[in-house]
Amino acid sequence: MATQNQYIDLKKQLKKLCFEIRGNRNILKNAQRKGTADWETHAHLSDSRWEFRHKHIIASLLRGKTREQIEQYVRPGNELNETYLKKLSLEYEIENGIEREAYNAAQIIRS
Repeated sequence: MATQNQYIDLKKQLKKLCFEIRGNRNILKNAQRKGTADWETHAHLSDSRWEFRHKHIIASLLRGKTREQIEQYVRPGNELNETYLKKLSLEYEIENGIEREAYNAAQIIRS
């Protein structure tokens, strides 16, 4: 399991990403109003949102929540990158958290 310092560092990363998303969203909205929106700002905003979503799920798993409690519904085409989640789970030492969730989901489907 992750140490308290690792969890605090993850929370700091989430806050930083949150401020990046908020700032880039405002920049993009203003540029769109002026008609000067560029693809780089949009791409950076999308990348920040993607990273925030995955790290938020890892932080929630560290707090003991299940995937169903974190995201009840995922739109088709907006699935998570399981490879990146596994990489983060290894980094934050979640003991087979991703695989355990998949196993539990399979057990529910079978019953």
